[in-house]
Amino acid sequence: MVDYTDQFKSLVASYLDADIEFSALRAVTVAQWTAESGYGGSRLATDFLNFAGLKWRPEMTGFATPVDYAAHDGTEQYCRFESLQAFIRGYWHFLTRAPYAGWRAHTATGEEFIRFIGPIYTPTQLYADTVIGLIPKALALIASLGHAPVDGTNKPPGTAENPTKPVIKRFVRSPNQSSRNGERIRRIMSFFSSPR
Repeated sequence: MVDYTDQFKSLVASYLDADIEFSALRAVTVAQWTAESGYGGSRLATDFLNFAGLKWRPEMTGFATPVDYAAHDGTEQYCRFESLQAFIRGYWHFLTRAPYAGWRAHTATGEEFIRFIGPIYTPTQLYADTVIGLIPKALALIASLGHAPVDGTNKPPGTAENPTKPVIKRFVRSPNQSSRNGERIRRIMSFFSSPR
């Protein structure tokens, strides 16, 4: 079984202490970085602190610098980050770019988030499924670093925390508003079962 690099563990430890807008997305993003960096072992991760395979875009100025990198699909410019914290800030900044417009409306669960950004992030089929399949490993890594689960969809049974409420996508009114056709109520029946 592939194990995380020490550098990747340090990244996740920093990430758990970082102030991010959507803390419930930590597990799915750790899972995504796991997939992108090969558990932290890719050269892009080890040499340039780019754990998410982020290609250079002008909007990344001030968050990263460009570096030529030969990936499986050819040599292109990718982002180089100066520190683990810079990578964390840069990753979230990368999503503020126009192609990802609307992602904040898809943050109720990690799965919803990755299913929205996944097809924009890469044309690779089943990318989101691959990342979702790595969430349990991400949660185990997070727990091994002394933190409770951070993805609202993966809380252990018996937790005292309130579960994350699902997003209401549309309201459907019940057709059963009145079945009396204007008649007044004449009696109410109740049934009790006797104790055994």
